[in-house]
Amino acid sequence: MEIHETGDTGKKAAYPASEEEINRKCRELLERAVTAEAAMACLEEIKPLLEAYPDNYELELTSLLLHEKTRIKKGMLERWLAFCEKYPFSRRGERYCVRWMYRLHMHDEARKFIRERYSNRQLESKRAIHLSQLYSELKDYEAAERILQEAMEQNPDYPQLRVVLAKNH
Repeated sequence: MEIHETGDTGKKAAYPASEEEINRKCRELLERAVTAEAAMACLEEIKPLLEAYPDNYELELTSLLLHEKTRIKKGMLERWLAFCEKYPFSRRGERYCVRWMYRLHMHDEARKFIRERYSNRQLESKRAIHLSQLYSELKDYEAAERILQEAMEQNPDYPQLRVVLAKNH
């Protein structure tokens, strides 16, 4: 743990120093956030860490997941969209964006979001699985299955595709 000054108070606080320690702290906070009230307390605890490490993917993801656990809906889609803008590789972020769009009855916007993120990408097997999951979040199971079938035709030897396809039936 490193010792840092916190904000304007000048108090000293111990923060995780390594990625491993940050990841461990994130897991701990998520495990403790079993109620909305506990999640609120964990959000307060993560704030100084976010200030100390403003561009840490795991901390920002954990913060959003803690927000999810508070059950406060206002602003969640905007938060997830900003996260995906900052971390365009985050498949988990994409799923939450599509999930929130679905909850907010923004189905066309969700499909546009998916198309924009995947129209120019080569659709290898892992991406096909993720893309099918995004369509499943929209309850568009036909599109999800079609994507998996096409991926199976292109990659018949990829065993995980068969497993996911079998689970969908």
